[in-house]
Amino acid sequence: MRILNHVLVLVASVAVAGITADTRAQSQRARQGPQTPAPVRGPIVQPSPTFPVKQVGYIKASRQGERAQFGDAVALSGDGNTMVVGARAESSAATGVNGNQADTSAFNAGA
Repeated sequence: MRILNHVLVLVASVAVAGITADTRAQSQRARQGPQTPAPVRGPIVQPSPTFPVKQVGYIKASRQGERAQFGDAVALSGDGNTMVVGARAESSAATGVNGNQADTSAFNAGA
């Protein structure tokens, strides 16, 4: 699925095709789905402002924590097939993408 054309991701900062936007927005729809504690920030993928605004997707943390600040940073690969979402205050000693989620030994280390 290619989502690179006409995409706006509402998070604190986003990098798409080398362009960075700082929105400082928190999701109005962050409580979607089961097992979501409030308030958890979740990026919402929407068409660009030149098109009617409607939700077309939802990105949710696999390990949710109220204060982790999920969605603080987002990176999208050039081909639009891979998205990585950061959580600045996540307590984890895991490194890289898909690290050990059970390792919560580093308080506020970020992910």
